[in-house]
Amino acid sequence: MRRILFYLLISSAISVSFTACNGGDPTPKPYGYFHIEIPNPEYRSLPDDFIYDFEFSQYAQVQKREEDNWINIIYPRFDASIHLTYKPLEKGITTLSEESRGLAFVHTDRADGIRESVFHDDDNRVHGILYVIDGNAASNLQFYMTDSVNHFLRGALYFNSAPNFDSIQPVREMIERDVVHLIESLEWRETP
Repeated sequence: MRRILFYLLISSAISVSFTACNGGDPTPKPYGYFHIEIPNPEYRSLPDDFIYDFEFSQYAQVQKREEDNWINIIYPRFDASIHLTYKPLEKGITTLSEESRGLAFVHTDRADGIRESVFHDDDNRVHGILYVIDGNAASNLQFYMTDSVNHFLRGALYFNSAPNFDSIQPVREMIERDVVHLIESLEWRETP
């Protein structure tokens, strides 16, 4: 009886070892990311208490900051925000535009590339540049808009997570679309 149990145990171990191994090299599973549902673009106007007006995504919220006419456009679903700072043009356009360019190009050591898009709307006196920063930079979108005489509005997109360009790219592209709409709908309400 012992011999039969011994042979059964050995044959079970051998059959388990053959079925457990497929003979190939083990390969690790690749990292995956959650599928992100990107909503269709729909926009609404900014409240009247600001010196400027534009349309922003209905999926975002506006949060006033301590300075006059400074706001954050927050995307709670995507844990991202656009920080907008407004300055009257007292120093001159050259100083503020070069400062904005420098803040965008600070990211060159982490960026795979920086693309510039120039915007001009003579009817609404809106001119500026959008910087799209590819790669694992802290801010993937920055821009400034001005009327070259009185107003200067600067924006920067930040995600509240470690930069990982592959995982945030669909959301960054959606917010880039929203920023382009913001820029194209921007109007100055009054002179400071």
